[in-house]
Amino acid sequence: MAPGRLLALAAVCFLATSAAIPNTSFADETAAADEAASADEAASGDDAAEQAVAAKPTSAKGWTTDLDFLPDGGIVAATADGLLLRPAAVLRLEMDSDGEPKKLYEHPAAVWAIAVVDDGKKIASVDYRGNLAIHDLESGDTQLHDKATRRWAKILLPTPDSKSIVVGNEAGELIVWDLAAGKVSKEHKVDDAILNSAAWSPTRDRLALADGSGRVHVLSWPSLSETMSTKVGVGGATSVAFFNDETLLVGSEDRRLYQVTMAKDAEPAVSELIRCNDWVTSIVVDNNQAWAGDLAGRVHHLSLGKTEVEEIESGIWRLGRANGRWYAATREHLVVAQVTDVPSSEDPENDKAAGEEESASGNP
Repeated sequence: MAPGRLLALAAVCFLATSAAIPNTSFADETAAADEAASADEAASGDDAAEQAVAAKPTSAKGWTTDLDFLPDGGIVAATADGLLLRPAAVLRLEMDSDGEPKKLYEHPAAVWAIAVVDDGKKIASVDYRGNLAIHDLESGDTQLHDKATRRWAKILLPTPDSKSIVVGNEAGELIVWDLAAGKVSKEHKVDDAILNSAAWSPTRDRLALADGSGRVHVLSWPSLSETMSTKVGVGGATSVAFFNDETLLVGSEDRRLYQVTMAKDAEPAVSELIRCNDWVTSIVVDNNQAWAGDLAGRVHHLSLGKTEVEEIESGIWRLGRANGRWYAATREHLVVAQVTDVPSSEDPENDKAAGEEESASGNP
């Protein structure tokens, strides 16, 4: 399949506006969909081939491990070298400009996670040595807190009030860092396995965590008491996101994307959604749609009545969503941005078209 090609899979996936996502597997549909898509491409000629390029990489190349968005529209990117104990930079990128990325500050080792915090005034980042950096955007000053997270960490999120950050490390520890006090304010041992991914609930009162043993945990905030824990897939759980208050999307080392449906006084229900070519490393949800990025360099867009796959030829470490587009932190191109906006499911015309497609497929 050509790079940048949008592949419309034949099976109807999920994401009607209901709370639950139907359990649909695409494993048996992919080959037929690929064949049909190739035939369409051959019949449509050169013009369609030109329109199929829907992703734009930065001109500069490099390994980006994480990204976040600044209030003024810029992107901050965490980077790494092939050797993880080498110094690495935090960069500022402008996706609508061909200019070179601007170096904001440096870590003594690979930068593993990054977040814009303190109501957009600061950047927080953690590295492979367990150091935490807090960079003031106005003054340009950077404070490096040596071994603040103890072990390397892949999770770094601002708290709902933006006054603290939550870090999840290799040892299964959750650490809350008070930005004003400059110290740890709370700690919680989740599990013995590495914490790979975290996401806030839509109501911002729960935190979902995916760990290296393959379990997904949901903690109440700010108490950090566990309200749910369940095993998902085979191998480690690599990514997690809330689709809504009752439903989680979870990526696994078995190269599948799962749905976990939670109900009061009942065991969580786990079902497979799609199969991918590699680990699903990052999931973002916006307006009743979801995007899942994998290490094979594919962005799986799950929307009303369909799934589309876009190839960007660079392994995805993190996805972000802003201004109606997705942005991918990748292994080769720093950041890859979607060129064309995706219609929101809140668009009445889009809802109408999706409803007609669902009706034609035989789904209610």
